[in-house]
Amino acid sequence: MLMIIICHFSTHGGFQFPSGELTVNRLWTQCLTFGGNLGVDIFVLISGYFLIGSTAFRTDKALKLAIQIFTYSVLFLAVFTLAGANPYGIRMVINCLFPITYSGWWFASIYFVLYLISPYLNKLLRGLNKQDYQKMLALLTVCWCVIPTFTGSAYGSSYLLWFAYLYAVSAYIRLHVETIAIGPKAAFLGAFATMLTAGLAFVISDLLETKIPSAANLAVYVIHMQRLPTVLTALFLFLGFLQIDIGCNRAVNQISSATFGVYLIHENNFVRPFLWGTLFQNASFADSPFLIPYSFMAALAVFLCCTLIELFRIAVLEKHYMGLIKRVSLYIDSRIGRLFASELSHKSS
Repeated sequence: MLMIIICHFSTHGGFQFPSGELTVNRLWTQCLTFGGNLGVDIFVLISGYFLIGSTAFRTDKALKLAIQIFTYSVLFLAVFTLAGANPYGIRMVINCLFPITYSGWWFASIYFVLYLISPYLNKLLRGLNKQDYQKMLALLTVCWCVIPTFTGSAYGSSYLLWFAYLYAVSAYIRLHVETIAIGPKAAFLGAFATMLTAGLAFVISDLLETKIPSAANLAVYVIHMQRLPTVLTALFLFLGFLQIDIGCNRAVNQISSATFGVYLIHENNFVRPFLWGTLFQNASFADSPFLIPYSFMAALAVFLCCTLIELFRIAVLEKHYMGLIKRVSLYIDSRIGRLFASELSHKSS
């Protein structure tokens, strides 16, 4: 999540640098963008690794996620509208009332759908033998990672299909990999090497831009979430940390429970321009010698503040409506169960 925040510091910061000029600050802001796509891939890998172990769909968890997204969407609509920072409009209100449908946060919408279909993905993936599973992953890797890396073509992919692919990769590790071939040190070295590849792409891109203007897009192309450097870095980091046992740490668990809320808060359509344009004034640091430490300070401040807000929401709001969510979930599950039982009974008769 810190990588995602620091990526947004760069991409939404409004930085302007002279074309074809290679400076430390320009290279730094470019390298920061790598963390966003990398963080997304890692987030989905983690999800697939744990969700493949689920034995049943959790209706209460889906409702909890939907309410969390809805709460922040409506909250920031109300706050910024009352503050006069945004014009009041019916279309804006509708979009905020249905944030998943209208993709108030693109990642949240895709991830929510991924969670809804995860029980069926699990049945599909568990039903494959190891050899067929490997063939499927090899095919999808070529189609949705290797070909896009060298051609730029999406090759029929989409965000949801890409998330399902990453889900399948980490699920395979959970289901079929008993011993990871590389140790944590080798995995982290691999991640460092692929990160250097991305950094080198930025340097080459900036140097070539003076003679070939189209080369300016080279680095952005390389760090896309479906490109080999990003996927390999995410996988190396995932495998490295997977082999490190830190035990059960209450503080880590509590902070990690707030990370999705951190994303929803700082990447809200109303909060984003206020945060990076008005509060931190990122663009004014474009030529500053303090840009690098300032970027770390800003990202850490956002992470800490958003974590506190999310933990407050959990303590004040969520704990009071979770009982109702569980009762509603039990009712929905029982109704669906009776519906299927009735259907099966009808067919057998």
